[in-house]
Amino acid sequence: MAYTATHKYARISARKVRHLASLVRGKFADEALDILRFQPHRGARMLEKVIKSALGNAEHQQAQIGRASCR
Repeated sequence: MAYTATHKYARISARKVRHLASLVRGKFADEALDILRFQPHRGARMLEKVIKSALGNAEHQQAQIGRASCR
């Protein structure tokens, strides 16, 4: 099951973040966080927060966090 989280009113263009999102698309959440942790871009910090928020949403809905993937 897919869980969603969004970052509204981000002070960065979607074009700058889209490259980072394509790096982690399709990966498991823990892999995606590891990839983003070593990226020097400001958008990587924002995507980390969004993924952590989605994991929190999944945990709240009592899902298996280890198998959550990024879309």
